[in-house]
Amino acid sequence: MSMIRKLFGIGRNMEYDKGIRLFDQGLYREAIELLELSTKVNGSRVDALTQKLAGFYIGEAYSHVGQEALKHENWQESAEAFRNALKIHPNYADIHHNLAVALRHLGEMEDALNCVDASLKINPRYAQAHVTKAIVKYELKQYDEAMEALTRAIEIEPGLNTEVCERVFELHSEGSYKGALVALEQVTNTQIEDILFHFKLGDDYYRRGLYAESAMEYLRSLALSPNYADIHNHLGLAYHAQEMYPQAIESYTRALDINPTFENAMVNRAIAYRDSGQLNLAIDQFKAISEIFPENLVTIENLKTLVLHAAA
Repeated sequence: MSMIRKLFGIGRNMEYDKGIRLFDQGLYREAIELLELSTKVNGSRVDALTQKLAGFYIGEAYSHVGQEALKHENWQESAEAFRNALKIHPNYADIHHNLAVALRHLGEMEDALNCVDASLKINPRYAQAHVTKAIVKYELKQYDEAMEALTRAIEIEPGLNTEVCERVFELHSEGSYKGALVALEQVTNTQIEDILFHFKLGDDYYRRGLYAESAMEYLRSLALSPNYADIHNHLGLAYHAQEMYPQAIESYTRALDINPTFENAMVNRAIAYRDSGQLNLAIDQFKAISEIFPENLVTIENLKTLVLHAAA
């Protein structure tokens, strides 16, 4: 169960509840349809809370649809889904990056570059995004900037510095640009596939309520690469679900060390402080979040509740 569902539960209305159940089953397209219906009752807008909660899950569902389309190389479908997701979640670095990947395969290189730059503005230590930037720059024949981006990726994630990566630099120095581009496209393949395998398996365990197994898969993923803020955040969720609050807080903090403006990790850490009884710290955290993300629903609701509790 997500932290937002833990906080608010279900029971908003029939369409919302059905949509959430479909979302939990991985039926994202069907979930989108019902969640969109849940924001209207007899043609009228429903309460603001249901509207925002449904919107959150619609954005998440579009992101999942985009990832599935990306996996099957349905570039147009994935680009459309990621664009819809970004309308709701404009501060998610991974969605900007995934849209960049889709656009690059569609030949929309300048738009792809803009998207990858947006991703890196949100999370400057996103190693995979730096590699994608290197690929796009190379295809645009901006070779020096491409090599700078690849070098930055290796500085962030030394595990990327494989024989394939060395081959990129070698072919580039020889002026074999086509060969260098082919090699460059292979830089992340094996490493990223292994990381994502354990990450996605951890997500699968988490959805099934197998939180200890979920945490183990996230740890295996992080053993391959410790610099992924998303994975540290998900590890925190797995610990949190087991009420292992110190470990959860440590994981969320690690995610924020990598990406200091990671909204989900900020909120999750504040909730962990709240759930572990550290209410003053929770209030301080939520206040800090409200300054950066004033429309964050979970923060608004928690500040109302916690401030009233502290005053009682």
